[in-house]
Amino acid sequence: MRRARTTASELSNEPMSPAERAVATALEAQMCEYFDGSRREFDIPIDLGSCSDFRRRVWDVISGIPFGETLTYAQVAAAAGNPGAFRAAGSACGANPVAIVIPCHRVVGSDKRLHGFGGGLDIKAWLLQHEGTRLAHQRRLVAV
Repeated sequence: MRRARTTASELSNEPMSPAERAVATALEAQMCEYFDGSRREFDIPIDLGSCSDFRRRVWDVISGIPFGETLTYAQVAAAAGNPGAFRAAGSACGANPVAIVIPCHRVVGSDKRLHGFGGGLDIKAWLLQHEGTRLAHQRRLVAV
């Protein structure tokens, strides 16, 4: 029978360096705190590897969206320096390698409806509800 909880050291078959193990352990602790409601932001050092400047700027903007708040893809694109690139902002969300840590679930459509999320819209809705954002009928966001 498989255990329900997986620890950071069990996530990979590859051996981890002491530095990688420390980051993985800290991430595990911070994720637990996020889900139990005692953490609202993450302070894990993340190496996002090589990506376009625009994608990195989008992830930086999204990282700054406060717990329980949302921005639209158009607002994210504008804040990242390219107001017309809302589809590219959505693409950057889809390529986010660290969902929740870079909280792409906090990005919604200009119609204030949920659009796209790698984990599915039900998970996106749950995460937003967990953060105190109420969702009304047809997944339209309602201010609390």
